[in-house]
Amino acid sequence: MTELENFTRNAAKRYLQNIVFVDDEIYSHGTGKPVTVTEMPVFASPFGREGERIKPAEQKVEGLDECSGLKVPYHPRQLVQSFAREGMVCALYEPVEGFETNQDSELFKLCERADVVILDWDLFNEDGRNIQPLIRNLVSQSQNSVPHAARLVVVYTARPDLKRVADLVYEYLRGHDLEADEVNAPATLVFGATRVIVLGKPDVPGRTEESKALEVPESQLAERIINEFALMHAGILPSYALYGMASLRRNSKKILDKFHSDMDGPFLLHRAMLLEDEDEAEWLRLVAEGKSA
Repeated sequence: MTELENFTRNAAKRYLQNIVFVDDEIYSHGTGKPVTVTEMPVFASPFGREGERIKPAEQKVEGLDECSGLKVPYHPRQLVQSFAREGMVCALYEPVEGFETNQDSELFKLCERADVVILDWDLFNEDGRNIQPLIRNLVSQSQNSVPHAARLVVVYTARPDLKRVADLVYEYLRGHDLEADEVNAPATLVFGATRVIVLGKPDVPGRTEESKALEVPESQLAERIINEFALMHAGILPSYALYGMASLRRNSKKILDKFHSDMDGPFLLHRAMLLEDEDEAEWLRLVAEGKSA
């Protein structure tokens, strides 16, 4: 790792604080999701060669079928500890079946405030159909509303074909008029302030070498996510900006002490003197309340 890469990574590490991990087996002692293959329509992959058309469901896992019941071990303690070692908070969230993903939903509000959102692709065995609307709403919110918060969305899955999962996300978002600004092989999409990457849960048979390179055990997930977030803001000036915003987060008390309540009266009086007549009455009332407080 070069000095610049190390500088950028440290900036990302200092900035990142809130991570949300969404899975439907957080509170059970079971394991991960069965590896199944679902029939999907043929479409052009944004990650393949020009003109290449793929049918993701054609990939078969040797020795497995849809009823094999193979599960991938799930280690929530290792997951949380990996972020704790980096000084980050990782919230584990288990939605109820049939959960909502609109902007008024509990899940969306939680993910909206997070720097990084990690989503299990197979929530309730839906093969991503129930989390794609959430990804769409997060991408749309970051593109179409102010402020534009930088966010990393990680799809974490036990599916053997990770490129297929990225293809499905790409096609779904494009079908809702959300075009990717960048498509980086093998499984990364960039939509404005949101970066979407597909990572694999380890020890899944039937994966290609390309997909195996995207496997990350829970104990190393935090390190990989820091690296991915750093790629979103590579460079000297972006890194300094991240350091600056991280410093603001870490020094909130010093900043708030500069704006104590003893300044309310002078501030409101100054504002009232600058306002137009129609707003003057409201501000004079606030000034009076400030003086009597």
